[in-house]
Amino acid sequence: MSTQAIAMGKAKSVAVAFPWTQRLVQAITFCILLTMSMSLVVASGVNSPFVTPKALYARAMIDIAAGLWLVLLVADRRYRPRTSWVMAALGAYLVVGLASAVAGVDFSHSMWSDYNRMTGLWDLFHWGLFALLCASVLRGRRDWDVVLNGNLAVSLALSLLALARGYALPGFTQSGRVEATTGNPSYLAAILVVTTILAAGLLARSFVKEGDVEYAPAKAKTWAMRCFWAAVALLGVWVLFLTGTRGALAGLAAGGLVVAVLSLSAHRQLLKPIAFGVGVLLLAEAALVAVDAGGGLHPGAEDQTTFSRLLNTSSGETSVATRLALLKMSWQGFLDKPLLGWGHDNFANVFDRYAPPSFYQYDDADYYHAHNQLAETLTTKGILGLAAYLALWGALAWAILRQQGDARQRVLAYAVAGALAGYFVQDLFLFDTAVALPQWALLVGFVAWMEQSRRFGTVADAPLAGRRTQVGKSAPLATKGAMSGMAVALTATVVVVAVGALLYWSAYRPYRSATLFYQALASNASVQQRVALVQASYDAFPLQSELERQEFLLRMNSQWNAMSAADKQQAFTLALDQWRNHLGNAPTNARLLSATLPMLQIAAPKEALTELDPLVQRLQALAPDRAYTTWRAVQQELFKGNREQAMALVDGFVARTPQGAALMAPLRAGDF
Repeated sequence: MSTQAIAMGKAKSVAVAFPWTQRLVQAITFCILLTMSMSLVVASGVNSPFVTPKALYARAMIDIAAGLWLVLLVADRRYRPRTSWVMAALGAYLVVGLASAVAGVDFSHSMWSDYNRMTGLWDLFHWGLFALLCASVLRGRRDWDVVLNGNLAVSLALSLLALARGYALPGFTQSGRVEATTGNPSYLAAILVVTTILAAGLLARSFVKEGDVEYAPAKAKTWAMRCFWAAVALLGVWVLFLTGTRGALAGLAAGGLVVAVLSLSAHRQLLKPIAFGVGVLLLAEAALVAVDAGGGLHPGAEDQTTFSRLLNTSSGETSVATRLALLKMSWQGFLDKPLLGWGHDNFANVFDRYAPPSFYQYDDADYYHAHNQLAETLTTKGILGLAAYLALWGALAWAILRQQGDARQRVLAYAVAGALAGYFVQDLFLFDTAVALPQWALLVGFVAWMEQSRRFGTVADAPLAGRRTQVGKSAPLATKGAMSGMAVALTATVVVVAVGALLYWSAYRPYRSATLFYQALASNASVQQRVALVQASYDAFPLQSELERQEFLLRMNSQWNAMSAADKQQAFTLALDQWRNHLGNAPTNARLLSATLPMLQIAAPKEALTELDPLVQRLQALAPDRAYTTWRAVQQELFKGNREQAMALVDGFVARTPQGAALMAPLRAGDF
């Protein structure tokens, strides 16, 4: 075949491949931007309105982006995944997480978590896929600039909303520790740690003169962007103080320190802009500390800002003492199951088993996380999980240290390193949340892209709509591997059907379940109607209904005395269903068992109460020192007519915990 014929064949393939490539890359990039806006999503009329809608929205966006990516791989094989130690380490961590779930105590909860947290493996797999999408599709610096700045725009919106509430601007109700649309001040702070450091890094990068003239933006645009980055960074620090989150402040300080240390090894030309970016954050912190020390930072909650809480930190403080106790429980749980742990997201079982009676002097809540990601990983995934987790962070650090881009790229790499360090440190006082995981996944994708770019080259920084070339030692021709338009169309058809089915099953049905359950709790309808709503909620998505079953049964327990005979029969039937069915699927869920027992005890004939003794004994084994365990055991003896034995159980609990007398007072008075 002649050279001319080969050239004509390539030209024909270009005409087919590039229209698909351009539009698909633009669509995937748009989905990535929409995913990063999830922190702004709030929906009323749904259980956990600040968490559930966000996570389900993110699932949907990632599924759609993944479907588009599959079509893109058929249209243009340049966008297939490339070798990356970072992505390999991430994959290993996810595989170990799945193994821990299989070997753990509650596979269903490990996979799906609950509507209050949405941190199950299914969502973690989605964030791993999101990181892979970012690394594979965003191939140029311009692509990443669009996504990073879009993420910062969302952060700026969160900061403005938080300030509006914190200072009770017209139309807003004043709050104590601000949270914007995240539902929790700590969740907002975890986002701000990352975006504040990134904004300072982009601001510093704009002062680096080295690089392609074509890549540098126009002067007017440069100053507009500098104002934007400065606003994101300064407002981010301000709002972070208003969240009252000390762990996030430690993370911000750690991130700044990492950037400073990395800059010492940089070319002298980079020291000035990096020092400027770090200096902006330090001056902002110093100014806020000075204002806060005078009591003027947050007039509505002078003692709730980060600095104020930092001054009151001590080993005897409730928050600190609670976390120290949780660390001890984590270690005990690890010693019990050292290899693969209790299963991803199953720390609640560890807490129930090892929380001592003395814990009630700090808090009477039932914890679901260790509030330290390293301890959480060690307990729920064992030594293998912790090794995989640390290997992932090691791969991220190694990829950043080996960064060999131009001066502008190195400044951004240092900022990403600082943001990752900030995220890691704040996670030592919290845990991976559904709201903060997008920040982590985006940074992982960016570092993987940097690693791949160093090894394989990268797509040239032309606009997305006009991209035609790829540079790098192993970059294939744009047309290499491109298939016919008919093949792309056929793939797109299959993907539309598959993604549609996945969206219905993985996003719509859980959303429907959460809305039905909210209606059951908020409704003034009869018990029979609410039970019907709850049952419909379970049927809509039974895989994620453990916490909802528990909450509704507790609600029915509290209303039992006011129910009619027919209502009691409905509630009892529901409790009986849990005993026969769901408890068999989640035999280690002490809280669900505790919520189920009271109605069974009340409704059972006295001669049949002994049949419930095995359930009480199982509860005592699962959660030996929790107050609700003593309540159920005492109730069992009282219903059987053994008051002396029941009071002996009360006395034993009171002797073991400082708060025991107050917790058991209703039982002594017969009010249960």
